[in-house]
Amino acid sequence: MKIYIGIDIGKKGGIAILKETGEIETIRMPADKKVLLHLDLIKYIGSLKSIGGDKYICLEKTSSRPGEGVVSAYKFGYAAGGLGYLLYHLSFEDSSFKWIHHVHPITWKRHFELLDSNCSKYQKKKLSVDYCNKEYNMSLKYKDDGMADAILLAKYMEYTVLNIEKGE
Repeated sequence: MKIYIGIDIGKKGGIAILKETGEIETIRMPADKKVLLHLDLIKYIGSLKSIGGDKYICLEKTSSRPGEGVVSAYKFGYAAGGLGYLLYHLSFEDSSFKWIHHVHPITWKRHFELLDSNCSKYQKKKLSVDYCNKEYNMSLKYKDDGMADAILLAKYMEYTVLNIEKGE
């Protein structure tokens, strides 16, 4: 069985686990205001080893944002790097972690046709929530945009793996 895992990094991010059966499990990124990479996240990621099947992980590619403070950028980069290191370490330790893919937000949003330059920041966040609610029969709220993004990252990973297997 294949397991597709999407991770939207950040305080309001999320983790989505998509099983080959179509079952989707989501959790909010366990973080507090001071430390983005929380010990609960380390435990949770480590617990993925117990899920049977081949695991394909898709992380949103991160970068600093205009107007972001130096301390915020440092904490975010530190957390993202720590999570990346943890996942790569697990992939060497556990052969069921097959592939860790970093994808730019524009790439996966274009795939789901969620790019609209005329939208406000609020509307842009709402696009992924509305898409998941409609396409996957979910009931996410606006504040769940990180989990919606994680679901779409997992779905994008599924699409990518299946197309590679088909030879496309």
